[in-house]
Amino acid sequence: MPTEVLILGAGFGGLELATRLSEEVPEEVHVTLVDQNEW
Repeated sequence: MPTEVLILGAGFGGLELATRLSEEVPEEVHVTLVDQNEW
């Protein structure tokens, strides 16, 4: 079962974290970024 990471907020910090995680963690880690805006 893969590890799930949920990031709440797509501001500067959330986007930076999502980018770094996608570059540095194994592919078995699933990263989801959620923002209050739908666009």
